Amino acid sequence: MATQKIGIAILGAGIFAREQHLPAIQACSSLELKAIYSRSQKSASALASNASSSSSSTIDVYSDDSSADCNLDALLSRPDIQAVIIALPITSQPAIIKRALSAGKHVLSEKPIAPTVEAARELLAHYDSLPTSSRGLWSIAENFRFEPHLVRAAELVQSSVGPVTSFSLTMLTSVEQDNKWLNTSWRAEPTHPGGFVLDGGVHSAAGLRLILGKEIEKVSARTRIVREYLGGVDTVHAVCATSDGVDGAFTMSFASAYERNEILVVGGKGAVLVEGKIVTLLSPTGEIVSRDSYESEPAPGQKKIGSEPGVEAVGAEVKEFAEAILRGSIDEERSGVRTAVRDLALIEGLLKSGEKGGEVAVLDNEV
Repeated sequence: MATQKIGIAILGAGIFAREQHLPAIQACSSLELKAIYSRSQKSASALASNASSSSSSTIDVYSDDSSADCNLDALLSRPDIQAVIIALPITSQPAIIKRALSAGKHVLSEKPIAPTVEAARELLAHYDSLPTSSRGLWSIAENFRFEPHLVRAAELVQSSVGPVTSFSLTMLTSVEQDNKWLNTSWRAEPTHPGGFVLDGGVHSAAGLRLILGKEIEKVSARTRIVREYLGGVDTVHAVCATSDGVDGAFTMSFASAYERNEILVVGGKGAVLVEGKIVTLLSPTGEIVSRDSYESEPAPGQKKIGSEPGVEAVGAEVKEFAEAILRGSIDEERSGVRTAVRDLALIEGLLKSGEKGGEVAVLDNEV
């Protein structure tokens, strides 16, 4: 006997919904896409047409510029839609999250959880105020916590390096003027704090926190605007301290001519180095103990770690969301709202410290 599928809708019809969420839903056997909502009927219809081309089912379209029977309230009132994935501009998401949760839907909302920690706390208070008997599950879509190489690095830090003594993150990339992400109106002229440092940088915050396995408590940061067209702060240099006194460095730039993506965690028994999607375990003397590549094409001599088709990070997080609905609980460490608040608190702390010329900021981690 076939198991009934979970009816789901996508709220948002932008690049990420088209390139990541739609394929992830289509690859998940327990989900059935029922509808797509966007602020404009044109964008919702375009994504629905894309979805319908590979489905025998009709995908209904809802938008703000449609009639009352085809707006967001109408979508949220449908009993055959039990869940929604929300992928909207950062400042637009909180109000839509509230409406979906109030309608009793299970919600998977894109990172960051909100534009500020204060706004995130307001959302959490609203969620906690809903009757537990009728409210759905609420998960945050932070795909870095489902990246196999980062998960593996976190496992090695816990099992093989001993007590952590230091750490560093270096994320340098170049967002050019023709970048597809920049050429969305809400990123080109951001109304959320921090521009790309919040929007993209929260991924790095999540990855570092996952691997480190400790809470960062204080930061002192210098921030800069290197490229005016990025719409805000694009570069951060900081020192960090964990709640148990371990110091580390945090360097991030979306305006760097040199590109590098690296996390290093050093302990008493060795170190774990993540370079791109290559994970290396090092001995105390720097010798390579193991090196595994999660790149699509590893370099000669590197071990390729395979994965099943369709279980890339976004696919894995959407599949986990479906499984959470079926079992009635979410994985708090990977998808929990409180975990997402702490990711946001790290970025917000860096930005606030930078605004004050490097003054030490104590992170707002209490949730």
